[in-house]
Amino acid sequence: MTPTAADVRRARILAGLAAGESYTTIADGLGVRTGTVGDWVYELTARVGVPDRAALVSYAYHVGWLALPDRPATTFPCPLPYLRRALVCIALGMTDRQTAARLGISLRTAQTYGERLRAHYGARHRAHAVALAHQHHHLPTNLTTRSSS
Repeated sequence: MTPTAADVRRARILAGLAAGESYTTIADGLGVRTGTVGDWVYELTARVGVPDRAALVSYAYHVGWLALPDRPATTFPCPLPYLRRALVCIALGMTDRQTAARLGISLRTAQTYGERLRAHYGARHRAHAVALAHQHHHLPTNLTTRSSS
């Protein structure tokens, strides 16, 4: 079965997000405007029922659109338990406010946890941190990321 243009586009966008690329870099690779990539990401998150691009990346690993290595290329330390709980919230597509409520912490602390996770993984954005966590097997691939609305 030959992949459609939409399949190729989806694969390029997801690979770019997982690699920490900006919409501009992804757009340059596809030969489209940056805003078009943003529109496609928005449409894709809506189609699969996830709230944001971090949850989209997690969903892509779950359904096999992005492949996980059998073993990580390097041994990378798992985040501390309190950060791992925040990481799960991010992978589920929760906002900082929702993460704070779920974990019983302040909004500022939730924001700090997100910053620490990005620093821990050397990630450029939340979706990149989620991708790196999946690649190092720090997150289960069976997270329930779909919206329940």
